[in-house]
Amino acid sequence: MDSVAWPSDAEPIVGVVTSISDPETDDAAVGNDLVDDAATVTDSRDGTVVAGPLEDILEADPLPSVLVVRGDDGFSAVARAVTGTDTDVENAGVPPVLALRPATGLDAVVSSRLADALVAIIEGEGRVRERTVLEVDVPEGEPAAAFDVTLVTDEPARISEYGVHTDESRHRRGVDSFRADGVVVATAAGSRGYASALEGPLLSPAIDGVVVAPIGPFSTDTSRWVLSPPVSLSVERDEGSVTVVADGRSVGTVSADDVITVAAGGTLRTVTVPDDIPSMKTDAEDRG
Repeated sequence: MDSVAWPSDAEPIVGVVTSISDPETDDAAVGNDLVDDAATVTDSRDGTVVAGPLEDILEADPLPSVLVVRGDDGFSAVARAVTGTDTDVENAGVPPVLALRPATGLDAVVSSRLADALVAIIEGEGRVRERTVLEVDVPEGEPAAAFDVTLVTDEPARISEYGVHTDESRHRRGVDSFRADGVVVATAAGSRGYASALEGPLLSPAIDGVVVAPIGPFSTDTSRWVLSPPVSLSVERDEGSVTVVADGRSVGTVSADDVITVAAGGTLRTVTVPDDIPSMKTDAEDRG
């Protein structure tokens, strides 16, 4: 992990995302009180706060030194916005993201400690961690997911058959096939969310892989896997419509014999501060 300290001759610019372009949720909204908290830190250091919709902040010139977003919806929105450009995620010039709770599998900050975290980052104590962003090829495009991609049968009690393949296995029998309500592919962050409820393994961000877990498998001894992307998912047999979901958003449908590929689309950077600042703990650590 690399330091994200500002050069001594640079003025800190903090971007605070107050809204995202998603009418289905307002969980990512950051209130004016947090904008004021950030301004208290930057004003004393001849810095600036840029607050507003995500799209406006990502078009700012110069870009902020750090981007503050709230929760899973905010982090996922950054992943979607970045992969919507013509450049790779890791080369798109997006600043490191400081996530506010609640945020699944991320070193997120309690909102009341935002000012403390920003002070630590400005003073050079912040560190960057790269997070994988997934892309899935569906006819409607290549949507991104910061947490997970899911294939799920729409109708209750209608089990389909799914196949899992990797690049190495695609021309053989594949990794496995199984009858289930669906299948999920999760990043390290996502492995602490829905995939964990499916008894999938918890994945370290240091591992270049994804967790693959069946949803409601017909057989109770169906495996869960840690695989290197890209991973291909096929619908071997369907008894109902199968929807593709990326970070909780429906992004397409697939039918029998269709194959979709979930690949690592790049990385999105998150920023953390030292463990002795109590606001920086993962949700899993909070649960003990």
